[in-house]
Amino acid sequence: MHQTRLLARAFFTRLFESDLMPDGLPQVQLVIWGMLLAATPNTFYAIFALLKYNRAQFLMPLGPEFDADRLILITLSMISIGVVGLVIWDGVFPDRRDVRILGVLPIPTLRFVLGRLASLGRVLVLFATPLCLLQSVAFGLTVTGFGAPISRIHGISAHFATVALACAFVFCALITAQCLLLLLFGRRAAQAASVTFQVLFAVGLVQLLYFLPDVARILRDGGASNGEFSTLAALPPAWFFGLYKQLAGTADANSAALGRLAVELTIGAAISALGLYAASYDRLSQRALEGVAPRASAFRPTVRSRWLAGPLRRPVTDAVRAFTIQTLFRSRTHRMMFAVYGGFALAVILSSAVSIALRNHGAGFWQPGISMMSMPLVAQFLLLIAIRAIVAIPSEPKARWVFRACEPADRPAAVSGVRDAMLLLVVLPTTAVALVQGLVFWKLGAALSHAVFTFVLGRLLAEILIVRTGKLPFACTYFPGNSRIFSLWPLYLLAFFFYTVVFAVIDRALSSRPGKLAWFCLAATVAAQIIVRYRRHVLNALPSLRFEEEDPQAIFQGFQLSEGLAALPRTDQKVNASREFRAEPVP
Repeated sequence: MHQTRLLARAFFTRLFESDLMPDGLPQVQLVIWGMLLAATPNTFYAIFALLKYNRAQFLMPLGPEFDADRLILITLSMISIGVVGLVIWDGVFPDRRDVRILGVLPIPTLRFVLGRLASLGRVLVLFATPLCLLQSVAFGLTVTGFGAPISRIHGISAHFATVALACAFVFCALITAQCLLLLLFGRRAAQAASVTFQVLFAVGLVQLLYFLPDVARILRDGGASNGEFSTLAALPPAWFFGLYKQLAGTADANSAALGRLAVELTIGAAISALGLYAASYDRLSQRALEGVAPRASAFRPTVRSRWLAGPLRRPVTDAVRAFTIQTLFRSRTHRMMFAVYGGFALAVILSSAVSIALRNHGAGFWQPGISMMSMPLVAQFLLLIAIRAIVAIPSEPKARWVFRACEPADRPAAVSGVRDAMLLLVVLPTTAVALVQGLVFWKLGAALSHAVFTFVLGRLLAEILIVRTGKLPFACTYFPGNSRIFSLWPLYLLAFFFYTVVFAVIDRALSSRPGKLAWFCLAATVAAQIIVRYRRHVLNALPSLRFEEEDPQAIFQGFQLSEGLAALPRTDQKVNASREFRAEPVP
């Protein structure tokens, strides 16, 4: 038992281990902030429900509102725990490092299996407990205060049990899916299949959010007595909503059937996850130790090199571009991040397509509208932002000395390789999609105008994103604390809206004005060239490329000697020096 507990703690640490941060306190902070972040949306929604009910209690019956909000909370909980499962996706099974270090120890395989399952269970408990408890208490007290026909303790307990089972179902289903991918396809094929699965899973999570208003409307219109209940019953959150109705003692025949289905599927997912994991551990350990056999490329190396290099011969730029593309798709961590961004973009596009199809029998497909023209722009914006964020995270931090020893003298050419990778991976494919979209639904002139506009705008955005980049891709240290998304997220949302909506309006206006489209393309090209010259000036002024990010929380104290004074800002140095001269005590 002692060995199992020790292995469980070690495997739990490995789930959140990263070369980007040291061991110990930073990992603990990562777990704590992750738990709070997962519980924040549900808790705030449950708290803000109090304000909504306070305004609506004299205008409408609140019973359907309680049901709709409860279903929304269940859905948000499933989405949150699904994101947690995607984050720890790569650490669920043993890798080569685990097998090489632990495989030689005289420890039975059963204890390794129990240790890993215990670590996964610990992750589920740590993240699901605040996620379920906070919203259950807040929402339970709120609805009973506004007249829900259930006691406070009963309502809180029923909601907590429902959400906990929903989280367990999603978490176990993800582990089961990963076991099946590895057993059925092998490690190499499973890596490719896992990317597809992660994209589809991300699409499904976002689509759940898209269908929430319709689900709430069905519940407000009568719930199980409504003729549209069959549509509601096809969604997984509805199964657990039926379970809550059964635990609360207010279930009818339909809700009771859904509740039984939720319990059966949760138990089945848990048994499948435990059984498949235990049965496949030895096989997966052997595969991890043996590695993946090299696969012959479908193209000859010269053909692939020419495709990555492009028609021009710029050695430094071509090398950086090829390195960026190959690293992006070879690294599991970076590939998963890119897949999540792609899944979110695809989900937004599918949501727009469904909205167009439901309005006027799909008449919006056959005319250049804002929704149609914004689709390639949505994918372009999110994927370009994804590449810009992903290349800032190192792939192999311990191997950065290679780049420092062979730092290119032509720094603008090296940074331009990242821009060319953006053009090759995002701008050109989205331009092709825009062209095909126009040729299928619109006339030839509108299709060409849409494609040209998409390409010019994408090239301009790619130049803007790397305007002040002074480092090679995947070769600089990274500190998560440098991210400013929590303070600048309104600006990011505004930029997304402006790029996808405002420019879609401009695109529609220019589709019938080829002269003005030419002027717009000329202005965007000139602006891009100005950015290129400015970036070249900034890079040439640097003493070297940056390979080390400054730790935002590092404070150099010294030994209270002269180096401690040197670490202070200049203003503080002058103040301390003057105080010492006047023999004043320093606070």
